[in-house]
Amino acid sequence: MTTTQTTETFLASPTLTPREGDLFNIDAALTEEERAVRDSVRRFVDERVLPISGNCYVEGRFPKELTPYTAAPGRLGANRPEADGCAGLNDVRHAERSSVRRSASVTRSTQRS
Repeated sequence: MTTTQTTETFLASPTLTPREGDLFNIDAALTEEERAVRDSVRRFVDERVLPISGNCYVEGRFPKELTPYTAAPGRLGANRPEADGCAGLNDVRHAERSSVRRSASVTRSTQRS
């Protein structure tokens, strides 16, 4: 008698193969929307944060010019419901966006000490 074993997966995108640098195939655990949010945040950091972060550090200042982008409607409290005027993101997508705010917060707090 032969039995067939099925492997159950809880990955959002189990058919994705790991990209270079994704040793744990994290992409497969993310939905398409979650990957889009991640890519959007990475693009924002690459285009707006990284080019000025060194100068901000040397000058000992917080990058206030980024505030309009990070405080835009739907970005603060991004995991709060849309009915509250927020983006209604799940915790994975919210965490990706929060990482940008945390890095800015660390920059701000270190400038105060």
